[in-house]
Parts: sequence; C-alpha cells; structure tokens
Amino acid sequence: MNDFCVKDRTRYLGRLMGLVDNENLLLITGIRRSGKTSLSLLLEDALKNRDAASLIYRLNMEANNASLLNWEALISSFEQFWIPGKKTYLILDEISQLPEWEKAINLLCQFDQCKLILISSNRGVISSNLDMVREGRYDVVEIRPMSLPEFLEYHDFCEKAAQSDAVIDRHYQLPDGREYSLEDAYNCYLTYGGLSIFDADTMNSSESQVILDGVYSSIVTRDVMEYRGGEGEGVVSDPGLLRDVNRILAEFSGRHMSATWISRQVGRCMLRQSSTKTVESYLRAMTRANVLLSAERLDIRSNKKLKTLPKYFFADTGLRNLMTETRAEDQNRLLENTVFLELTRRGYQVLSGKIGREEVQLVTISGERRNYIQVATDLNPENERQILGPLRKVKDSYPKFVLVLHGENRTTQDGIQILNALEFLMGRELNLN
Repeated sequence: MNDFCVKDRTRYLGRLMGLVDNENLLLITGIRRSGKTSLSLLLEDALKNRDAASLIYRLNMEANNASLLNWEALISSFEQFWIPGKKTYLILDEISQLPEWEKAINLLCQFDQCKLILISSNRGVISSNLDMVREGRYDVVEIRPMSLPEFLEYHDFCEKAAQSDAVIDRHYQLPDGREYSLEDAYNCYLTYGGLSIFDADTMNSSESQVILDGVYSSIVTRDVMEYRGGEGEGVVSDPGLLRDVNRILAEFSGRHMSATWISRQVGRCMLRQSSTKTVESYLRAMTRANVLLSAERLDIRSNKKLKTLPKYFFADTGLRNLMTETRAEDQNRLLENTVFLELTRRGYQVLSGKIGREEVQLVTISGERRNYIQVATDLNPENERQILGPLRKVKDSYPKFVLVLHGENRTTQDGIQILNALEFLMGRELNLN
C-alpha cells in the first residue's frame, strides 16, 4: 500500500502552515484513516525546513507503550525536552487517549515559545475543559478522506494519452492493465471511498467489505465506545443499535431527518426499540467521531438557521455503502454526499436551503459570499422544473449552480450555471470562466 502522501494534501498543509505562527491552540481532526498523522509528518518536515533550529516534540498516544503514560508523566517528559526561549512545536496525536488529558494541555499551554498541535479522530478534543478553547484562542482544521484526484493518485490510476482536452474524456489505466473512463473511476471512488485502507489487490476483491468493516469497528471501539467524553455526554452502550441507526442514515441519506423519525424507522425496519433521546446521543457520538457530518437548514428568505431536521452525510462513501446496498436510485444521493464533502474540503460552510416548501440541496457560505447548488445525475425535460424551480425562487443575486454527472457546461437564460460534476470533483472552481 502506498504511503498516504498525495499532491493535493498541499491544500491542507498550506492551511496548517498559515496557522502555526500564531499563539492559538491548533486542533487537527478528522475520521480515522483520513490521513491526519501522515499530514502532520508533512507539517513536521515543513517546519524543520523552515527553521532547523526549532524543536519538535511528538507523541502518538496509540503507539506502543504510550498508553502507559499519565498526564503527569507527559508533563515531566516534556520538561526534560524543553529549552527555555527556544521555539518548540508539540505535536500530540490522539491525545484524548490519555487519562485526564485536558489537565496536561492546560499546563503545556503555559510554556513559553511553545505551539501546541493536537491531532484527534474525535471532535470532542475541542473541549470546553481546555482554557484556550473557553477563551476562543484556538484554530480547527478538519481533514476529510481523499478527494477524487487524490484517490486516483493514491491508487496509481495513470492517465492515458488524451484524445481531447476535456476533463470528462480522460481515461486511466491501473498497473495491472485495467482501464477506466473518468466516470468508471468515479464509480470506483464511490464504492470504496477515500480512506487510506486499500491497495490494488484488495480494492476490487471480496476482502474490501471485511477491511471496511474492520475500520468501522475500530472507529466504534476507539472513538465512540471508549472515548472519554465530557460530563453530561450520553454514553454509547449498544453497538448493535448504533449500527442500525447508521443503516437508517445510509438508507435515507440526503433526506432531512429528526431523531424521532430515525427512532421510528429503526423500530419499523430493524425491529428494535429505541428512544429519541438515545438516538440523539448516538448521532452526537458519530458526529464527534467524524463519521457523520451534518448540514443545518437555512431558511433562505429569512436568512435564519433552523434548529430542526438537518441532513446527515457520511464522511466516507465506502462506510456508507458498508451500511446498505447501493441501488441505481442511490446515485443522486451518493453524488450529493460527494459534492458536499468536496465543498467542505474547499473550506466552505455548507448548509441545506429551504425556500418555501421546496429545497435547495446545498448552500455554501464563505465570508459574505454564498452559492446555491442543486445536484443531479442528469438534467432533462422530465426533471428540469423540479431541479431548477427552487433556484428560480431565490431572488437574491448570489450565484446559482446545478452540478450534473452527465452533461456539458452551460448557462440558462436566467443565469443558472450548469456544471459537469466530474469536472468540479476533479478540481474546477464554481464558475464557467
């Protein structure tokens, strides 16, 4: 299997390098096997290249014997390493595995000339028990699984000689001779996801489900069941129920859901009783573990966020497919999930829009700018009114897009931009210029 070092990680690396010189606590979080540790090694190399005289203290709490530490031992170890007045970077990986880890962080933040960088598979590391979090002196960089271009590079999809300059006409070949169109490669990406867990032999074999299931079990064990959460957080005690909740989320992905509705579906489809409160606790746990990402609803006319019926997306389509069979009618849902992830990779805040009784699937916000986006496998006379209608009801002047899997780039007479989704997923920005 390749080392997880791909060119497009430079986007994350650049973001991190832009944050290492301030005095804030830096938190790096993302689902397990999304490449956080490999990215932190790239960051370490970049810091050494920039300032060879600086010191770097690294500790991975999941490495051999690291679990034997307590928080006092961590402080003692660092005191022996620290040189007063010398710039020092502390990179602490999966620090929440350390009992009473917040005490250690609060003390380490007091050392002069020290930049703390915490890496965690669980968002609970953004803890209100940390002094710098309470004071708002922290930065968060969320790492997503591989994008489509990263997936192609990681798995050695070699681009063949192009017959045209169009991105959608690209063809690829694997080292074993198998050939793929870009759409074939995209479907492979949807099936196996963007976690760094497969090699050329296992990606297209019956072993793939076993590998995915192993990753899911590791997430449930380390980042959900054993996670040391804060006071008042619900405890996940039934992994079977947790899996059933995830199955419902996968089956109805792209739909607005309440915990009460999910609880009823678990009872109807899985013949298992669960309370709304329990489902809410499990949703929070999977969101903290970065398995699920939520898109809050935005009432576009009033410009207010709504507290009910968010959308839930899986951080990795491979894990989503582990939960349920993929059918032809799921293609729109999977495309929306993939576009949502790509938008968050590019730094957008992504919401789901409500306009009257209709929905704008995705609304991106970046500073004062926003985009309204619909996603569809195809755009044809039969579905054009359903897809374009909500966009036409939005009366402000922000850009409106439809990302389609099959179709060429064009602009409608009323200014809605139709973009090929594969071009967007391969790196094109949201514009026709």
